[in-house]
Amino acid sequence: MEGDSTVYRARLVLTSAPIDLGTGLSTRFRFAPQAAGFFGNLTSTTETADLGLYEGWLRLEGTSWLVDAGRLRLNYGDALVIGDLDWNQVGRSFDGLRSRLDLHSAGWIDLIVTQVRDGIGGPGDDSFAGDIFFGGVYASLGTLIDEDLQLEPYVLSQLWGEERVNDSTAPAAAQLTAGVRAVRDFGPVDVRLE
Repeated sequence: MEGDSTVYRARLVLTSAPIDLGTGLSTRFRFAPQAAGFFGNLTSTTETADLGLYEGWLRLEGTSWLVDAGRLRLNYGDALVIGDLDWNQVGRSFDGLRSRLDLHSAGWIDLIVTQVRDGIGGPGDDSFAGDIFFGGVYASLGTLIDEDLQLEPYVLSQLWGEERVNDSTAPAAAQLTAGVRAVRDFGPVDVRLE
């Protein structure tokens, strides 16, 4: 980038206290608008509104489970497997659902379903034309083996809906990634295997 500029980000995060619904259920919400961008690299500040919703979700929670729906900040594997790109002034969030089953002292299992892109297909297109979905299952089970071990198996997938571009059609496709991440501290040494 040429010239002088200043990068900025401001978030106002509003999170409710748990609201008791009775019978062991509660709900809460989070609303986090964000202003982010650059000062000094554009000729006019009227061209783009740099204000948007970074996080906005509603949670339903039981004694050993929860479900979040809305715009979510996701961080798994120290933000190396799935991350919110917090080093970037805009960051990254995902639109969808996240559910967690709490295994108490044994860890937890998350199910994630998000829509990364809405293709907004035209008349006659499949309802998922051009859409991209991302999700999977991510777990933290290390304490089953050793209290100091983080063992995180995962299966993640990206799905592309069929899309017509000009006179050709890109067929629906899927990509699947399976892995396991292990992290353990040995005093001053941090060992990570994936």
